[in-house]
Amino acid sequence: MVNQSVNFLRQFWNLLGKHRPLLGLSIVSGLVFAGSNLVPPLLIRELIRWLTEGGGDQRALFLLTGSLLAVYLVRGLARYGYGRFSHVAAYEVLHDLMLRVYRHVQSLPHRFFSGERTGNLISRSVSDIEAVEDFVAHGVPETTLALIIPTAMIGVLLGIDPKLTLITLSPVPVVAFLIYRFYAKVQKLWRQVRSSIAELIAQVQEHYSGISVIKSFVREREAANQIEGQSRAFRDRSVKANNISLLPSGLVEAAGGIGVVLVIWVGGASALQGDISVADLFLFIVYLTYIYQPFLQLASITDELSRAAVSTDRVFQLLAVKSDIHNAPDALSPVPA
Repeated sequence: MVNQSVNFLRQFWNLLGKHRPLLGLSIVSGLVFAGSNLVPPLLIRELIRWLTEGGGDQRALFLLTGSLLAVYLVRGLARYGYGRFSHVAAYEVLHDLMLRVYRHVQSLPHRFFSGERTGNLISRSVSDIEAVEDFVAHGVPETTLALIIPTAMIGVLLGIDPKLTLITLSPVPVVAFLIYRFYAKVQKLWRQVRSSIAELIAQVQEHYSGISVIKSFVREREAANQIEGQSRAFRDRSVKANNISLLPSGLVEAAGGIGVVLVIWVGGASALQGDISVADLFLFIVYLTYIYQPFLQLASITDELSRAAVSTDRVFQLLAVKSDIHNAPDALSPVPA
């Protein structure tokens, strides 16, 4: 499984090609956007410290509010750049890949087409390629942010109170392990779904192509029953895959809730004993919510990312098919008429 993942990432990296800088700008914008979430709680923590422990004045308050305003302005710009660059990169990749796949399929020998249904080729050449856009626009940036942002926040919390940080984050390893176990099963289920929709498209395409023959022999009911069977299989597999795909978001939501309960219980007791300040307890509660947010967002689009990853893999498999006929190195192009 590790080798398959490495091979997939290598193929995907090559697929990005000249559009890597755009995706890089999207990730940088996303990091700035997410990093801006770190600053406001720190500033508010300072304000709470002034109110509870004394200190601060009008000038300090003016600087604090000005800094807060600047952070939110930068956050807005970064959010725009994050969405814009990722989607532009995704649409550029979609355009390049669609042309690449079409030219590749066009170069394959007759033997390939005799064993491949036209509808299945249409599904891979259009539907699967369109799903790649989701993976480029959301999968790569969201995954990157889900790894970096919580790490930065955990670093800040460890600097304040290592013991409380470890206690409140104790549900994370368990949830991460469960999500990892689910992911392989989800990938398999969505692969079956994409196969089902390809079969359904192929069946519909064949019936439409032969509609005159079907009507001539009064086979409409039989043809409709075949479509119903394929559609039912697609529906059942989609429902099953969706049910499994939604489990990670529920696990992350529950883990986040348990973390908040732990920080209020343990942190509240420490605050009552004077071991931790009210300002630091506030920061723990806010950061804990933010720490789980990227995981929750990633889990909420697990089904989309799984479909996109499966579709991307199906496209790679099609591109891996080799032609039996190769041009000689000194071959001449025909003179246009």
